[in-house]
Amino acid sequence: MTFFENLTLREAASVVSECDLYVGNDSSMKHIAVAFQKPTFTIFGPEQPLEWHPYPYSEHPYAFVDSLACRTESGKHWCAIETCKKYEHQCMGKIKPEDIFPVVVSLIEKLEK
Repeated sequence: MTFFENLTLREAASVVSECDLYVGNDSSMKHIAVAFQKPTFTIFGPEQPLEWHPYPYSEHPYAFVDSLACRTESGKHWCAIETCKKYEHQCMGKIKPEDIFPVVVSLIEKLEK
């Protein structure tokens, strides 16, 4: 594993261009990976994927826990910090490695074909 820190956006994009797969949160790096035609797996927390993820699920799957009370209590479709504290970050805590792993493995297997 390689660790990078304090990269400019241009430097980070260069690193992403050399990767085979992006696995991480919804961020500029995910969108850059898509621009480089890299497969991605995105972990979404409080925000709705369909708002920030205009890519086909078949090529760019994601993890998202739908229908949480914390998203509707604030009257918005995402949580507010006070609500998030109350619900202890369920949107992320309910996403388990054992749910993500098989999907990521299938993306890797597609790369190997």
